[in-house]
Amino acid sequence: EMATKSKDSGKSDSQQTKPAPISDESKAAAGAAGKQINRANLVGDRHKTLSKKDYEAMERGIESAFARAIQEFLAEDSRKRPEGKKDKFSEKDVGVAALRHAVGENPALGQVLSRINFSFPKTPLSVGLIKQYNRNDKAHQRVAKKLGLNAVNRVRASAILDVMNTKFTAVTEFVDKMVDRKEMLKDEISGLSLCEESFYFMMLYLFSKSEKGGFSEDKLKKREAAGRPCTWEVNIPKVLYFECCLALLHVSTPLSKALLECWMTVNEQVQFAEDLLLQYPDGVFYPIITKTISPKGNVVSLRSEQKVWVKQIEKYVNSYCGDILSGKFKSPQVFVNSATMGAGKTSVCALASTQFVDKVNAKLGPKKKRLVQIFVVPSKEVLVSFGTLAANYVSTWLYQAGRLEVMHKYSPEYNTGIRKYPRAIERWTKYLRDSGLPVAEQVHNLLNWHLLHKKERRDKRGRDMWVHGKDRYQPPSVIFCDPSGAFELLENEEEFKQRFGWHFLPVIDEFVATADCKFTLEENQYIRTLNRIITMGCPYMFLMSASVKEQQMRQSSMFGPMNLEFAPTVASTNSLTQMFVDNGSGREDDKSAVHPFSALTANNIDASIASWDETQHRCITPTILIKICKKLGFTLEWERVRSPQKYMKTVQDVLDLIKGCPMEVKQWICNINLSDVAVQTMDKRAKTLTLTSGSLMYEILGMLGEKRITIDTIKQEQKDYVIHANKEIAKLEKEIELAKRDKERSREGSADEIKARIEFLKNSKTMVEEQIYYLSTDIGSVSISGKWVRDYAEGHDALTPDELAAVLSGAEVFFDDPRLDEPLRRANPKQVQIIDTISSMYGRNDPRVQNVVVHDSEHRIGLDTLAQAFARAGRSGVKNCVVMAIIDPHLLECFRAGSASSVSKMDIYIKDTPKAERKRAPKQEDTKEEAAAETDTSAGAKDDNKAADSATKPADTKEGGEEEEVPDDWAAGLDGEDEEAEVPDDWAAEEEDSSFTSHHHHSHQGAGEDRLTVVASLLGLRHRSIYSARWCKKAMDGLARALRRALVAGERLE
Repeated sequence: EMATKSKDSGKSDSQQTKPAPISDESKAAAGAAGKQINRANLVGDRHKTLSKKDYEAMERGIESAFARAIQEFLAEDSRKRPEGKKDKFSEKDVGVAALRHAVGENPALGQVLSRINFSFPKTPLSVGLIKQYNRNDKAHQRVAKKLGLNAVNRVRASAILDVMNTKFTAVTEFVDKMVDRKEMLKDEISGLSLCEESFYFMMLYLFSKSEKGGFSEDKLKKREAAGRPCTWEVNIPKVLYFECCLALLHVSTPLSKALLECWMTVNEQVQFAEDLLLQYPDGVFYPIITKTISPKGNVVSLRSEQKVWVKQIEKYVNSYCGDILSGKFKSPQVFVNSATMGAGKTSVCALASTQFVDKVNAKLGPKKKRLVQIFVVPSKEVLVSFGTLAANYVSTWLYQAGRLEVMHKYSPEYNTGIRKYPRAIERWTKYLRDSGLPVAEQVHNLLNWHLLHKKERRDKRGRDMWVHGKDRYQPPSVIFCDPSGAFELLENEEEFKQRFGWHFLPVIDEFVATADCKFTLEENQYIRTLNRIITMGCPYMFLMSASVKEQQMRQSSMFGPMNLEFAPTVASTNSLTQMFVDNGSGREDDKSAVHPFSALTANNIDASIASWDETQHRCITPTILIKICKKLGFTLEWERVRSPQKYMKTVQDVLDLIKGCPMEVKQWICNINLSDVAVQTMDKRAKTLTLTSGSLMYEILGMLGEKRITIDTIKQEQKDYVIHANKEIAKLEKEIELAKRDKERSREGSADEIKARIEFLKNSKTMVEEQIYYLSTDIGSVSISGKWVRDYAEGHDALTPDELAAVLSGAEVFFDDPRLDEPLRRANPKQVQIIDTISSMYGRNDPRVQNVVVHDSEHRIGLDTLAQAFARAGRSGVKNCVVMAIIDPHLLECFRAGSASSVSKMDIYIKDTPKAERKRAPKQEDTKEEAAAETDTSAGAKDDNKAADSATKPADTKEGGEEEEVPDDWAAGLDGEDEEAEVPDDWAAEEEDSSFTSHHHHSHQGAGEDRLTVVASLLGLRHRSIYSARWCKKAMDGLARALRRALVAGERLE
């Protein structure tokens, strides 16, 4: 039911039925082929296996500013600081003293300060007191003592003054560059080191460049008399103007208010909100100067609602711990976080909850019990990212694609004796990957590795090389899983409780992902498996998704009966989405701007608005909001748009007003034309995410157009390689002659080094298979060898032109077809533009993505999934906060009332999903029966060995030269993989790789089961037994002897 393929079949569905190649000659034929490719496995519940790149990322580790903020909050919450004496010394006072001194030293700034009618309040702290302190002056000593200016603080204050002077100098140079410039980049402001005092200095220096701030008194009077009064206006780029406005509005000090009155006229202040939204919307989301000069600077900190999430999570984890200790469990408790996309749900839960679990395990340890969090994530990318992040703080395991992994930090370590790499990790989990053992047996082998499988490591002096305290695998506090792996663990929870004392706490991220799409339950294995996990009756569970609403879940037949508690949410967003539809001409600029009301009418607008939340409100951009506000007479003030939260609140207020409008006004809103919004030209350097519900190959070929890589391109690259090698050889030979003539060492190296390079280049011309070719497209780049070309681009089994173009496009995708996936992996793709299916987008959280293209050729996508696709762009919330989304015209209909929600589809799915029940743990009686059966099997094994000895003789051939036949039992167990696998003559050579166990629990059917029976008989054991490494070695030696007798020389088996 989990749609896992049997290993014994030897081939996946995509291998058994090859998809028809997509032809360029007919678009319709291409679409049909795309459908055939896409049908293989639409929404799977198993991730792709981890690649070498993933392992390297996990080994490097990930640092996150948000993770540090969570850690600081957890540390502050648990730490009680004693109240000590307040330090009289203030760095802020030193900064003010530095500003006052700098203004006093500059007559132009002093003139500006007097004309804005502001003067600094007198304070005892001055630059002279810090820099020219006189120990013999009693007055100095008395003032310094009052200010807390002891010897240490004087050194601190002096250093602060030096830093402030550096900042004032940098500000002066920056303003001189900006005056009279028309355009500038935001990064230029980001590179400026500012604090509140240096910002005030910048404003005063800017005013000194204006007429009113820079002209003399006589000139001001003459201009006034002539009827041309001077102004405070300064000719600077709009970006800098808005940044200064926002900083003055946010700071709100006496000096900032005085500066603001001069910086903005009354009319400008009235129009400011509208001008800001239309000309500089990034200022709403991330005002650079405001963030920089705030007391916290650019330090990331938790928002108030995120702190509440942490408290709620702690309460649930502690409650579960109490239930485990008491043995009494309440009705299932479900904690739901439905905060909007990019709000930090997964980060908070992955870091806070795992550490709370780690803490309660200290209480559960003496009782030989343990709480383990089962963290279910929608994609491999999310698993690698958050798994690596969590591993910085707690013991983290991974279980995905049927493979169990332990993060490096919690694996055994040993000293290598090599200076460059002093320590190495024992990666014994690689022996379990294809062992076929049940997950509980794999866990048993890992937890008892130091008793069952640990090998002695000693250096030349006989010292133990294992690192003390890190000579065993650490039990997990969290296991990150794909849905299939999580279901397998939870289904066998009773066995884990009995054998290891483990209790599971499932946490499901994106628990309704793709539920609203038009997939059948058979096609959507992801939702099918999650349904079974949710309805399994776990005592505690955490659910996270931005695609659900509290009202929907409480009214749901699936979720309604559960004991639900919801996390507090605040309507916000990291970016806004301007939608465009393609007019079908094929030109990049022939696209029309649309909005959520475009597909509505006056009759259904009220019901449609009622079904929206902030995930749809993000599509109401400043342009459409201002048009509606003017029609309704709604005044947009700066206070209403000063932050993303305020902006979303204003959008909700305007939508509420629309409901009470006359029908003609509602229809006017639906008919609003955005012809004044032009489609943006996609920057090739910016990342664009293209999502499709159809064929990946068709999408890639469409993006490539005529700029695809063909076999002719590769042949030309091979010719160019030879030409380039000849040029390089000629250059090096000439270099040798010049060096001999001038009797000097060449810049290319010594004569021997140059000759070696020449020899290498000459050989490379003939060694075609070792040549490396670098190819690139608009999607990405690849590097292939001559051997790759021979294997995949030439011969009767070569890739078709369409397949070759798709594989060499540079896209990092997964076709679910070994014929394409293997050459793609070996081509080392590095994508610039991202292409993926709509079901695999949930791991695409790249903050560099600025645009989204959604092609729904299969007409599957629902409103919740469309909103999730929009949220893939602009996730950083720092720049380009109004992103572009190009969609198919029919997707606008998703905004109409009546579109199926994810929760309503889950209710439908649950009716057809078989109820999952946890497997009963084996009882003591079952264990006794197994032991008795084991004895019988061992006795039978001796008879089988005797039969094998008599049936086969150590002869290579029979009389008459005929080959000796392989016994039927073994022939029945052979498949294609067995025939290719190579086994060394001496089975003892494989002792290291096979010492963990000599039995594999295969899920094979038919012939594979026969093979398993023969192996078990030869070993004299049952496949569920666990034996010591020493016993396994003896069993393997016996098996090796039996195989030599039983098999014909030259046969190859696994």
